[in-house]
Amino acid sequence: MIEALVRIEGLVVQYPLDSGVFAHSRGWVRAVDGVSLEIRRGEVVGLVGESGCGKSTLARALLGLVQVEAGRILFDGQDVTRLAGAPMRALRRRMQITFQDPEGALDPRMTVDEGIGEALVIHRLGGSDSSQRVGELLERVGLSVELADRFPHELSGGQRQRVGLARALAVEPELLVLDEPLGGLDVSVQAHIVNLLSELQERFRLTYLFVSHDLRAVAHLADRVAVMYLGRIVELGPVGAVFELPHHPYTRALLAASLNPGCDVGLVEGEPPSPVSPPPGCPFHPRCPESIDRCCVQAPTSIRVGEGHEASCHLCEGGVAGRVA
Repeated sequence: MIEALVRIEGLVVQYPLDSGVFAHSRGWVRAVDGVSLEIRRGEVVGLVGESGCGKSTLARALLGLVQVEAGRILFDGQDVTRLAGAPMRALRRRMQITFQDPEGALDPRMTVDEGIGEALVIHRLGGSDSSQRVGELLERVGLSVELADRFPHELSGGQRQRVGLARALAVEPELLVLDEPLGGLDVSVQAHIVNLLSELQERFRLTYLFVSHDLRAVAHLADRVAVMYLGRIVELGPVGAVFELPHHPYTRALLAASLNPGCDVGLVEGEPPSPVSPPPGCPFHPRCPESIDRCCVQAPTSIRVGEGHEASCHLCEGGVAGRVA
């Protein structure tokens, strides 16, 4: 059994809802609601779900970028939620993130050379010739070294995403959190980025948390997939098992939507409940075509439905599963 590089235990992240001149809190949004998840060394875990389900919040919490209300995150045995200052900066070298909007993540005042070189300077990795190192990183992500003198606005979306990857790889991380890296890119460019990510992961034995709306990309790249709904993981398992024989109705709805041309995972029938006042019982039951009376009053627990495959659904207790039509 491969050891876990990341172990998330009972994680809760919530945000206050502020209103009025004096910003008095009028409630809380529980963006991540008791999530537990392991990411093993050298594997790719896909994290999927509709917009607003908590995927990006979970990804940012993993790197210590948002405050955690409860639970803990262990990275190679170290509790990320308890680190600060120099120990946290040292740990951040080992885990990096790329964002959906690479242009927003890159300083528009810096050239590509300066932007990537900045990461080397921060972690004191540049040496005497950082430009040579930047050139090697650009080639590693499939870009010409001639782009080193360009500014972010002079690059295409795909080129900016590759620059973001180069910057993240500059510090030689063990874990790379990919937060919607295909968002806003043309389909042909998306395919190139997915292939690049696959090559880099295999070559450097990187560990990925791949947050994406694109279930086809997840199927191509990930080893396991976690399906998230309203701050909770409702199904988790090997990609082949989850996508070929999904057990949770929400997973089946996502897959059915993704198989229709032009559809997005956001087109699951019905509106998601408000995270400020989630429904009792199973949070998916107001939209679920298969819900039973028990779903409305009792939250389901995670049930083993196969080898390394689990789902949080009352229907699973009877061994119910379904293929995507």
